[in-house]
Order: sequence, then structure tokens, then C-alpha cells
Amino acid sequence: MLTLWIVRHGETQLNVEDRYGGRMDVPLTSKGLQQADELAKRLQNQHFDVMLCSPLKRARQTAEAISKTCHLDSIIIDDLAERNLGVYEGLTKAEIQVRYPDLYVSNCTHLVDGAPTGGESQREFERRIRRVLSEIKQLYDGKQVLLVTHGFVAMMINKIMKRLSFDEMYAFHMGNGEIISYTLTS
Repeated sequence: MLTLWIVRHGETQLNVEDRYGGRMDVPLTSKGLQQADELAKRLQNQHFDVMLCSPLKRARQTAEAISKTCHLDSIIIDDLAERNLGVYEGLTKAEIQVRYPDLYVSNCTHLVDGAPTGGESQREFERRIRRVLSEIKQLYDGKQVLLVTHGFVAMMINKIMKRLSFDEMYAFHMGNGEIISYTLTS
């Protein structure tokens, strides 16, 4: 049995401005750094065998705060990066509506096999997250594993763990600096 603890990174300027972040490599805001420190304090009495982290700066900064408090180095896992949102990255919904009206009308971010130009579909993203979860299960079975990652990654893990449909998964939201855990059995 493996216990998987999911942590969403602290706040970024993209979060403040309600912009699609995706694979953009942005740092935490001062509030995000504070959220990371508070998160580290909440986790300091919990034992973890390993901390795995997205390669994106906002997740790495969050992991660094946890590392200082929990004395646990992080291992960077590329597949824990946020969903690639292609041409939508860095834009607000209003900007997308003006620049990419056809894509906006198609609601492509919510299509199972659709995506913004240059982006990752939900199905492609789910395959990536299933692959990384399988690898984690193989490598760390019986362990307490902390994942420092992103909102859509957390949403997809929740979908997989609870066997939800693509439509049902959108009821789940994880705020910046929040934690959730799951138990994976064989």
C-alpha cells in the first residue's frame, strides 16, 4: 500500500491574474512563497519517504520550502509538469476569445481529444499522468510519497483515483498551497 500526498504549488502572478499557466515557467509571488512556508510547517510532523516534484519553477520553489522544514530532497519528475495548453498559455479567457475565437467557441480545453493549438488533449494528459502514477507505484510501493505539482495534475490524479469521467473531474478544485492524500492498493 502506498500513500500519495499531493501538494499544489503556491500562488503565482498567473493565478492572481486568472491566466492559463500550463507549462510556463513562472516563480511564486511573495504570497506564494508564504503559502509554501506555511505548507511546509503543516507537513513537518508527517513522515515522507520521498518527495517528487514537477520541473516547473513554481513547484520547485514550493518543494524547496518543504525540503528545508522536512529535511527531504526532491526528485524532479518531468511527467509531473502541468498540462501543456499551447497557444492559451499566459492568456486570460477574454484574450483567448479575441485572439482565438474559433478555439474559444469549441471549448477545446474541455474536449477529451481536443486542445489549444500546440497543447495536450485531456486524453494525452491522462495517459501521461497514468504512466507516472504507475511508475511511482512500482518504485515506491509501501511508502509515503509527496508530490509537489499543479492544479490540473491534481485534478487528473483525483479523476483517476476516484474513477471519474472527464466531465465529473471538473467538480474537483485544489487551491494554491493545499494538500490531499490518496491510498493506492495493489
